[in-house]
Formats: sequence, structure tokens, C-alpha cells
Amino acid sequence: MIRSLQTYFASISPVFVDGLLYVLIALFGACISSFNSEEAYKYINPYVLYWTKEFSTWGLAVVTALKMFRSTAYSTHIEEKKKASGNTEVFTKP
Repeated sequence: MIRSLQTYFASISPVFVDGLLYVLIALFGACISSFNSEEAYKYINPYVLYWTKEFSTWGLAVVTALKMFRSTAYSTHIEEKKKASGNTEVFTKP
């Protein structure tokens, strides 16, 4: 089971993961903005509003940290992989 999960996650394109992270950052930012509006205080129970804002803030923090990690760690990993294989070209020739 672990092997099949590893194979599945290895097949996901890095571009898709980065795109998904950007979409989640935008979604959590929009949720925080909406829940801080004056209308939210009128129409949503204060207890529910508090926890919704908290979960949105935590989600934004997690997704932003993951995106920053991927931006640095993934590019470093690709460079090290190219150096280890002896291929130092940035662009491959067609």
C-alpha cells in the first residue's frame, strides 16, 4: 500500500502541485477577507465565525509555508540531481 501511494504521488506533475498551492493560497486569503467583513459579523454565529477564521488563517499559513519550501527545496533538488547525473545544461537541446 505504501509503495502504491509513493508511485501515485511520484506521478503527479510538480507544475500541478505548484498550481494547486497557488489556488489554495488565493482561496484561503479570500476566505479570511470575507469572514472579516461586517456582514459576516451580522449573519454568522460568533462561535462559528471565530473557528472558521482560525482554520482559514492556519490553512493559509500552512499552504504558504509549503509553497515557500517547495520553491527553494525543489529547485535545489533538481540542480543536485543534474549535477549528480553529469548533465549541467539548464535547457535540453531538441
